[in-house]
This record gives sequence, C-alpha cells and structure tokens, in this order.
Amino acid sequence: MTKLSLQDNIQMMPQPLVIYLIAINVMGMALYGLDKAFSKQKGHRRIPERVLLWLARLGGGVGCWIGMLLFRHKTKHIRFKVLVPLWTVIWIALIFMSQNEQLFTFFRKTLAS
Repeated sequence: MTKLSLQDNIQMMPQPLVIYLIAINVMGMALYGLDKAFSKQKGHRRIPERVLLWLARLGGGVGCWIGMLLFRHKTKHIRFKVLVPLWTVIWIALIFMSQNEQLFTFFRKTLAS
C-alpha cells in the first residue's frame, strides 16, 4: 500500500467538490471577519450565529476556524470552540474515508450492522 500525499488526495477528489470546499471555506473566513467588523459598529445588523455554525457544518470548518483565530471572533463561546473544530474533523475524516475504499467499506458495514 502506497501513501498518498495531500496533493495526490486533492487530485483524486472530484473537481466540483474541491471548488465547493474552497468556496465555502473562503466564505466562512470572510463572514467571520465581516461579523467581527459588524460587532464593532453600534446598531449594525449581525450575522446570526446559526449561519456561522452552519458554514462549518457544510464543509467550511477550516475557513471558519481560521476566521475565528485570525479575527479573534467567537473564541470565547463554547459552542463555537467545540462545534467548529468538530465539524472540521468530521469533514476531514469523511474525505479521507472516501479516498480509502477499504476504510469506507469497513465503516459502512459497521454502521449497517
């Protein structure tokens, strides 16, 4: 069994998925920065927390996590400290499993029983 590099794994992924993941992560990071800017303006409408968390859930966890750290935004909220990294790990695991057929088959059989 040969080890695949990160670049090899990305090249094996369907191109629409790669584009989607890049877009959702850029959007996540940008919205965390935008919400931080909004938070400093009195009376400005904010981005709902559920939207920021859903971005991580939909695959933008890396961008959201970077946005949290870069803009120091939502870093004291337990929900964000737990859920953003959790969704990031879940997405990474799903992508890894989709690239490793034996592991994917094992988990599919385990969950089916």
